[in-house]
Amino acid sequence: MWIKTILKHLLVLTLMVGCSSPALVAKDREPKNGWKAFQENRYDVALQEAQAVLSSKPGNRDAHWLAAEATLAAGDTTRSWEHWQAVLADQPEHPRAVLNATDILIERGDLDQAQTILDRALSEAKKPDLPEYLYSQGVLLAAQGNDSEAMVRLSQAVDKNPKQPLFYIALGRVYRGKNVNVLAKDNFQKAIELDPNVASWHFDLADIHMDLKEYNEALEQYKITRDLDSNYPNVYYQIGKLYFYGQKYQQAVDDMEQALANGKEPNFFFHTIYGQALRAVRRLEDAQKQLESAYQLRPDDVETARLLAQNSLDLRQYDRAINALQGIIASDQVESADYSRLGEAYYNLASTEAAANAYYDSATVYLKQGLEQEPENQRLLYLTGMAYFNADQYDSALVYLNDLVKVDSTNFQAYYRLGYSYLKKDQNREAIRSLRQALEVDPSSLPARLMLAHTLSFVDSTRAAKQEFRTILDQDPTNGDAWGALGFIYLKEASNLPDKTPREEKKAAWNRVADQLRKATQYSSKNAAYWVGLGHALYSAYELDEAEAAAKRALALDPNNKDAQNILETINKVRSRIRQ
Repeated sequence: MWIKTILKHLLVLTLMVGCSSPALVAKDREPKNGWKAFQENRYDVALQEAQAVLSSKPGNRDAHWLAAEATLAAGDTTRSWEHWQAVLADQPEHPRAVLNATDILIERGDLDQAQTILDRALSEAKKPDLPEYLYSQGVLLAAQGNDSEAMVRLSQAVDKNPKQPLFYIALGRVYRGKNVNVLAKDNFQKAIELDPNVASWHFDLADIHMDLKEYNEALEQYKITRDLDSNYPNVYYQIGKLYFYGQKYQQAVDDMEQALANGKEPNFFFHTIYGQALRAVRRLEDAQKQLESAYQLRPDDVETARLLAQNSLDLRQYDRAINALQGIIASDQVESADYSRLGEAYYNLASTEAAANAYYDSATVYLKQGLEQEPENQRLLYLTGMAYFNADQYDSALVYLNDLVKVDSTNFQAYYRLGYSYLKKDQNREAIRSLRQALEVDPSSLPARLMLAHTLSFVDSTRAAKQEFRTILDQDPTNGDAWGALGFIYLKEASNLPDKTPREEKKAAWNRVADQLRKATQYSSKNAAYWVGLGHALYSAYELDEAEAAAKRALALDPNNKDAQNILETINKVRSRIRQ
């Protein structure tokens, strides 16, 4: 049954209870050198010695016994069984042969033959209550499903020989099969006290601790298993899993990687836990591979689909996220957050694709379904409003962005987009109000202040507009647009001076315009309008040469600019009159 771990314990058992077996001590067995090699764990030498005897004495029981032990130690249960058969043919009640033979047969599932061997041994044994027989009876009864009788026999074996750890292990496994985990744990612990160096026992004890939700104790036993046998199946996976649940994600990743290096064949749970651990340490590309593998194994598992969708969103793989989320939407386990994520995926996809409006339309469909469950969810309100905003559907954008600022009066972007949307609807007063609210939230925002200043200028709130432009220039003296806008305000004022205004006063007004527009052309030298404005101001201030140069710069940027052409024509006419 547990062939690879019972050998040395049964050897100890035989030597400890010599009265229970007709076997002689090692020095009297044949071949003597073979038994000595076996006790020194030189199993290949032991087998060679046994075969040498059997070549001349084919029926030698001790040689078959030695060959059976050596092949069993090497993990060759088939050849071991052949030699145990030879021992039993000579001595059917041989306790050690009975124990090993029945274990091998039970491991193969041949319970009837195991029962036959055991029945014959008990019928011929002088002491049918030997612990070896009791052990074999208990293990066979457990394999036959008679756990109650199995526990009785194994308990008797323990009472007969309390120093044999294998008996505790067998009894503990029966208890565990009955979910009596406390007693199972006690028996495993007693076995480990007798022999702490068997990796599989520590691993099984760790599993029992897991069933009892004793996770720290389980982790300790898994670590001992690893230290005893670094190649023990699944041990790194179990350690990694416990580190993951303990939120020690980097350690979890390290152990999962070692599990793979040791040949662990990943299953659904491995991919899922490893993927989440990789996400936690921000190795998103690697996490994606694991979550994809988990999803392929169980495409109907909604939680895995959610993990894959979220990781895809984080990687900006919006098509993949949409695919996973649509599968969830089609299931009967959909949640409001799934609609929200799907809407967000479409929203982000729209920002990267040429056919944006179609994706924005899909985004609003799913985002609004999310809002049905969470009508005051700030992120959903923002994304819905922005989806409409980006699709130039300003009426709908205004609805959701206004709903957003009702629940979040500190959302700068919402106020800013409201201001722009109102401007697109020619609702300038509402735009001014929203932009001022945006600046209350973030007074340092130059784009918002520029938009406000331009809007104030447009509605002839000249004094307020000047104040906003000057505030911008206090923050950023190199802002060419602010200099240009301020220059055009002064240009409008200079153009509206009464005809009776003294010439010097007019010239001063136009020089002030020129001063602003020189700054504008300095910091925004490729804006033809600023050069045209500067040319007009200089001409009006009677600075014809400079005006001509400015108009030519405008034409260099915009060869078809009519205003620049008119300035040059006017200058030429003035010069012609002067010459005349």
